[in-house]
Amino acid sequence: MLILNACGSLKTREEIQEGDAVPTGTVSRPAAPPVAKDPPVSAPPAGLPHPAPTPIPAPAPESFLTKEPPRVGVILGPGGMKAFAHIGVLKEMSRARLPIRAIVGLEWGAVIGGLYAGQGQANDVEWKAFKLREDDIPGSGLLSKAIQREKASDLSAFLNTVFTDQKMERAKVDFACPSYNIRSEKFGWWNRGYMKDSVSKCIAYPPYYTDTDGWLAAPMAIEEAAAYLRAKGMNLVIYVDVMAGGEIFNSALTGEHYADYVLWAEARRQAARKQLPGVNVVIRVNAGQHGVTDFGGRRQLMDAGVNSSQDIIGNLVKQYGF
Repeated sequence: MLILNACGSLKTREEIQEGDAVPTGTVSRPAAPPVAKDPPVSAPPAGLPHPAPTPIPAPAPESFLTKEPPRVGVILGPGGMKAFAHIGVLKEMSRARLPIRAIVGLEWGAVIGGLYAGQGQANDVEWKAFKLREDDIPGSGLLSKAIQREKASDLSAFLNTVFTDQKMERAKVDFACPSYNIRSEKFGWWNRGYMKDSVSKCIAYPPYYTDTDGWLAAPMAIEEAAAYLRAKGMNLVIYVDVMAGGEIFNSALTGEHYADYVLWAEARRQAARKQLPGVNVVIRVNAGQHGVTDFGGRRQLMDAGVNSSQDIIGNLVKQYGF
């Protein structure tokens, strides 16, 4: 038996040459793999395929990777009485808890924006804005269907009532409004001092008002407003366009105020551009038959603002996790 076992361990010369040069008299057995509880992470042995890499999860949306949600700035566009639609948009933003850090108002958007800035409460805006009485704004002449243009300072009774002695520096939400001086040809921002004084310089625009000490509203300053908000650190800028559809003037006023109609038509065209520099989101409100002088349609205008903004605001909340 010993002789047979010894013979079984011998190899021929051919086997040795075909092998891996194993020294004579040794037994070639594959080495047992080392036992380790936690194998080290290293490249696999030569000759073996590399394992498939572990899939990397898709990155979350950018807003969820940041510590804070975007800083929201809102531009309330022009529209005369159509600006009451802004109240509906602000109410919807409030309901969705979309945080507004800064706000700019163009023309009558300045009234609504200033009211919101004071307390940052949409319901407060509604309560105060509806204190506007029909005799607070210019009416038609006795012998003409045309609106008799007045100074914006004639609105002081309403502005004193809703703003009292509110200082812009003490507003809860950062607010500003722009205007243009037709005498000095300078464009300026109003963001300090008494709210009522600044707003009166930002709303003067036909057919209701003449200039205030040379200052007229700047209803087409959308790009400037977006740049202002971005300089304030806002990185999500929303423009609310209440001129998106429907009438501008009724047919009678269009004839009497044709030059004014042309100004408003151009303001609408500017806001309707597909690309508004600096603006991320546009909310367009179709106010239907309610024009810029339609005092009686204020409640319907506010409802139109709610209905036109619900889906867009809902999508923003989902996208950015407000």
